Amino acid sequence: MGHMVSLLMQSKSFEPGKHISLEQYTEWKNQCSFDALRGLRYGQSFCNHFEIADNLLYYTTFDVGQCDDYITKRYIESDLET
Repeated sequence: MGHMVSLLMQSKSFEPGKHISLEQYTEWKNQCSFDALRGLRYGQSFCNHFEIADNLLYYTTFDVGQCDDYITKRYIESDLET
């Protein structure tokens, strides 16, 4: 199962052109607990908020730390890119 998850995370299941600033991400993280109270998963909340189609992130049952790692690697703009 872990191997399958690793393969999915390496696949092109994310939107490669979609980048989010660290400020936008931090703002979302401060309000995502309200989505959790409504029953949304962490990754599901992120996808909905930023209108991102990423099935792995949307449907995953990863914990918050794993989702943060995935989001940071794939969606958060780094200072080097700007």
